[in-house]
Amino acid sequence: MGTAETLRWMSFRIPQLDCHDEILLIQQLLSDCPGIVQLECDVLQRRIDIRFQPGQATGDELVDRLSRAGMTALPWQELDQQDVESFWQLHGRAVMTLCSGVLLLIAALSHLVASMDKGLVGFSLEAPSGAAVILLAGSILAAFVHVVPRALTSIRHLRADMNLLMLIAVLGAIAIEQWLEGAMVGFLFSLALWIEQRATERARESIKGLMQQTPRMARSVERPGADARELPVQRIEIGQRIEVWPGEQIPMDGVVMSGATYVDQAAITGESMPLAIGVGDQVYAGTLNVNSSIQVEVTHKSDDTTLARTLRLVEQAQTRRAPIQRWVEVFASRYTPLVMGLAVAVMLLPPLILPIVQLPGVSLDRIWDTWFYRGLVVLVISCPCALVISTPVAVVAGITTAVRRGVLVKGGEFLEAMANVRAIAFDKTGTLTVGTPLIEQLVPIGETNSRDLLSLAAALEVASIHPLAEAIRSHASSEEVEYSAATDCTVHHGEGVTGSVAGEPAWIGKPSWAAEQAELSDDVQQTVEGVAAAGLTTLVVGRGVQPIGVIGIADPIRPETDQVMAELRQHGVGQLLMLTGDGDAVAKSIADQAGLESYKAGLMPNEKADEVAQLKDGKGTVVMVGDGVNDSPAMARATVGISMASIGSQHAIATSDIALMSDDLGRIPWLIDHARRTLRVIRQNTTLAIMLKLLCLAATIAGFCSLWIAIAADTGATLLVTSNSLRLFSR
Repeated sequence: MGTAETLRWMSFRIPQLDCHDEILLIQQLLSDCPGIVQLECDVLQRRIDIRFQPGQATGDELVDRLSRAGMTALPWQELDQQDVESFWQLHGRAVMTLCSGVLLLIAALSHLVASMDKGLVGFSLEAPSGAAVILLAGSILAAFVHVVPRALTSIRHLRADMNLLMLIAVLGAIAIEQWLEGAMVGFLFSLALWIEQRATERARESIKGLMQQTPRMARSVERPGADARELPVQRIEIGQRIEVWPGEQIPMDGVVMSGATYVDQAAITGESMPLAIGVGDQVYAGTLNVNSSIQVEVTHKSDDTTLARTLRLVEQAQTRRAPIQRWVEVFASRYTPLVMGLAVAVMLLPPLILPIVQLPGVSLDRIWDTWFYRGLVVLVISCPCALVISTPVAVVAGITTAVRRGVLVKGGEFLEAMANVRAIAFDKTGTLTVGTPLIEQLVPIGETNSRDLLSLAAALEVASIHPLAEAIRSHASSEEVEYSAATDCTVHHGEGVTGSVAGEPAWIGKPSWAAEQAELSDDVQQTVEGVAAAGLTTLVVGRGVQPIGVIGIADPIRPETDQVMAELRQHGVGQLLMLTGDGDAVAKSIADQAGLESYKAGLMPNEKADEVAQLKDGKGTVVMVGDGVNDSPAMARATVGISMASIGSQHAIATSDIALMSDDLGRIPWLIDHARRTLRVIRQNTTLAIMLKLLCLAATIAGFCSLWIAIAADTGATLLVTSNSLRLFSR
């Protein structure tokens, strides 16, 4: 086995890849190929990624193995499917299904006319002859053009899949001269496969529609005042300017350099209200410029825009299957051989046993033909089309619909988990609050005045990215307080900052940590307690070993927070908890405003993770909602980590299982409801598919079910579960 450094990846597009059964076939074809370490399949993109050891596996060998099963392996390119697939690859199955149906119809009419000529009343199921047999044979061949290569591959690998089952059933029908029923089975099976292909294509087109929201051309401006010229977005470099006219989609991420407009960001955030944009504001590819021309300086290449990165995550999400999806796949894999065994038993046991027991009223005429036919019907019933397709289309529809509403779900497993959530833990800053703290109190101590206090605090926080540091710097700028950056700064994570200002040691931080830097007198302690009692985040500022002031900072609560908590309770979420690093007074104030029954204050990031782990042990499915930065450990320990990923926050997106692109807490109750609806659809689909199989099986053994009725029932079930799943796109 090679090391990670010596292993490489190869990627192929497989135009025939439309369902999970074909994934199993590919896995079997490549299972004994030397040098292959890992294989990943994506039905939506019709893509397989192969991790291999150079020198042991070659691309030509893999292509040859796949071609034996009638699959064409094309080198992967980031191109539209239409650019690389021929008409036959795109529409071959539909054409052959139509040909099969037309030939079957003509043969059936011919057989009906022949029956009437013989003086028979109605439609006779006797063996047709002459031209009707030729037409029926043509119908069968057309239906099985795509099936036979895969059925032969199944035989070589001693694996029973639905292609082999249907081929055996049709050959058996021909053997007992049931040409008409054999042709009907072939046509209806081909129709079921086409329906399954179209369902996957519908989901694929939905993803592709998101991708096509970004224009392929951009209007480049070489220099201010120069005429613009259109260029492919791939040729636009970072730092170039592009011009976007009213009513056009913005082709690339960038910063507005001139002009002001409103931008509709619904493509990414799901928000319908346009956002006012001016000079210095960030804009994103795929969003819509509503009313005025703007010039934008490009900040990301075309393949690295926020929308492009998001859609790559959506594509990857298809490979992360939900537990219920994996259960269905395991069930189907065991169900098929079980029913095959039952079919053999139906064919052999009654003809062997019934003549011995001689039950009254049981005819022994043509007993072998009768039970052989019923065994063939059992084989047809075992076709798992409807069962296999019952979950993936629903999961894809659920994930895609969520993206359209500004919620990025990275896999079916997380969508299913949201349907079963029992407890939710929230970070405070940037989650329950707006995340833009404001200074509410400046309390100087001793001879220090407010401006000196603010100047020293800003100097220490000049390089910090913490929201409290930003609040201090912003307040200093608004008050026109001058300051110079502190030197020799050391950040004490979760506690404070030390440094040197004007040659003197200085510090700023939490009161408990400040007590380690200097002795806090009773008066200072009272000041600290007074600021904290007002529900403000409290920071103590000092020079040397003397505190010089106290700063009180407030982060306003999101206006929708209280309503969101009420909706979550209505959705049956048993426990809502806030975890914060702030002091108890601030935490209590925010918890009261949010309507939360419990909170934990003064927590370090690792302590938040421990609290989530304990909650998970007691409650089961636990969600952690945070900003994706200092909450990453807690989000990783939760069943599902949700980030308040304001558009463009790639770190938050990368560190979470679900990202709220609109930074809107109100999406969480919607997501729970959407996840439960998706899971409900999956359960409806699997129940329908299994119950219909059992009903047909019972009817077959009792002698009330024929070959064409069995396959028609399976085709109908496939159509029903597909239609039921596609309803999720309408949300």
